[in-house]
Amino acid sequence: MLGLADGKVVFGTADTTVTGDVGVGPRDTTAMEKATIDGRLFLDPTADASGIHPDLVVSCGTFTKDLSGADSDARAASAASAALPPTQTFGDITSSTTITSTGGQNVISVHSIDLHDTLTLVGAPSDEFIVNVTGDLICNGCAINLSGGVPYTNVLFNVLGSGTDVQIFKPVAVANGIFLAPNRGILVDKGTLNGAVIGAGTATSTLTVHSGATINFCPPCPACSTCSQAPNSISSNFNGTPIRKGNFIWFTSVLKVDGLGSNPGTVHFTGQTIQFSAAGTPFTLDVPNASVRFSPTATLATTVFSAATHEWETTLPSSGVAGNDFVSGLAFQVPFDLPGGINPVTWSGTFSSPEAGLTIHWQWAAAVYNSFSTDYDSLGVKPTDDNSASIYQNSDHAGTPENFKSFVIGGARGGGGSNFTGSLSATAAASCP
Repeated sequence: MLGLADGKVVFGTADTTVTGDVGVGPRDTTAMEKATIDGRLFLDPTADASGIHPDLVVSCGTFTKDLSGADSDARAASAASAALPPTQTFGDITSSTTITSTGGQNVISVHSIDLHDTLTLVGAPSDEFIVNVTGDLICNGCAINLSGGVPYTNVLFNVLGSGTDVQIFKPVAVANGIFLAPNRGILVDKGTLNGAVIGAGTATSTLTVHSGATINFCPPCPACSTCSQAPNSISSNFNGTPIRKGNFIWFTSVLKVDGLGSNPGTVHFTGQTIQFSAAGTPFTLDVPNASVRFSPTATLATTVFSAATHEWETTLPSSGVAGNDFVSGLAFQVPFDLPGGINPVTWSGTFSSPEAGLTIHWQWAAAVYNSFSTDYDSLGVKPTDDNSASIYQNSDHAGTPENFKSFVIGGARGGGGSNFTGSLSATAAASCP
């Protein structure tokens, strides 16, 4: 399902399930809670994710992805389908009706569908139905059935213009097909839809799935795609300098991505931990999630920390940037004096990407500061090694906290001075098939 640009996407209640991917389009707002997405959640970079609650379950991860192209494609498909000459024409469908294919592509012109009964489309597996609806489409406990082998992926209900929301509701409602309404809201309430919903592309429209509704687009869906882990962790050591109580260790990870070229893409690093033991005390530190977005339209590399999603967000031009790029960071205030030479120190996590064919090379480092902040947006983190790609026109390494450089001292993997991130670990690689 896809919420088109400028609308709102609403999910609710724990018994609401979408099997397949979900997209929240450009400038969309959100109110998504409790439901389950058995697939991936794609958020356009301009979407407002502040309405996504922690109790929303997403089985295959949440990704930042430019959905402006998908939005344009959906609107273009609606316009192209509306322009096709009809092969059959109906007025208002308000009672049980059967529409039989004449073979191949069937373009059905309908004024409205306001149905408590059954609409049956009969066609062969290779047939297509394009149902252009100019008025209302309301399935009030109805059944929209397919017969003869035609799959729901070959059935499009194209609801044209503005007007009443497309509605599929009541527990007994079962609909089959792809419902496209670029300029209207769409409501799936309690019923079951085998197919997809695409719409709510205006500032006043909402795509709502709630109250135990079920949408099945790809049962069973392919397994979640994550980058292979060989390995998924890197162990290294601290140098011999002790670290005094109250000082901060600034941990950073960086990457290089091969296989993207000048194309857009996003890499996510989730489930991260840093583990070590000191003076007989084991430590497991949770590192915030991170996303690195490569954009052909970006002219400046940036890193911010999103308080809403508790995630590092780095945006980079897709090409022309030299060196390593920042992924994630953690500020850890030392609770007691730590000895030098701690070994091993292990950073672990899972890389994932909706793009295939990528190889991610990553490393980590750590430096010590005698004054620091856990307000990550106040640090001024340099997003890349490149000395001209960000606002920090210098030779500092990616991950340097530019606003706190004067407080760096020796310890962890750094020697102080101008070594603001510490020495890098060995390199590990993850491949996205």
